[in-house]
Amino acid sequence: MPPPRSSSLQSAQHWTRRSAPGNPRQQIVEFARSKPPLFIDKHAMKKQFSHFLCAAALLLSSPLVIAQSADLLQKAQAGDAQAQFKLAAVYITGRGGPKNDDEAAKWFMLAAKQGHAESQANIGLMYGRGRGVPQSDEEAVKWYRLSAEQGDIDGIFNLAVMYDDGRGVAENQEEAVRLYRLGVAQNHVSSQSNLGYMY
Repeated sequence: MPPPRSSSLQSAQHWTRRSAPGNPRQQIVEFARSKPPLFIDKHAMKKQFSHFLCAAALLLSSPLVIAQSADLLQKAQAGDAQAQFKLAAVYITGRGGPKNDDEAAKWFMLAAKQGHAESQANIGLMYGRGRGVPQSDEEAVKWYRLSAEQGDIDGIFNLAVMYDDGRGVAENQEEAVRLYRLGVAQNHVSSQSNLGYMY
């Protein structure tokens, strides 16, 4: 039986039920009450402990994940830029909900328009790759620039790459070096690497 695809929570529930058939709550109680055998079968113990962990994780996280997701969605819909950013991250990664580039772009854009620097860098990245929005290097540069002006390291680095490659802006090695140096000052490894290649 294939796992359901509608959400990661449903997928976790599916695989937990497959690996730990029966009532997960009862399995936790049974595991806690069980006495160690005289002869320890490591394989059986690992399997039993694995079932316990799956059941415990499902029981403890399900209500919390659902409550947190509902709270996050409520805050995002109310205009909270940080909540919009977090909700977009859920959609872009698929961790905590379904993967959906269109929804991710929508929430990143809402937060970016409010001046949220990380969202500005991320919506720029989505424009640069054409994920959830039409591909546009010029739009990517616009959002990277706004993010970089606030000191966001991802915005700075991505803007430097655009100047370095001449994508969405005229190629400008001096500006790329200046931006990479800003990244280096923040110990950004990719900026250090790219700056090294320029010499």
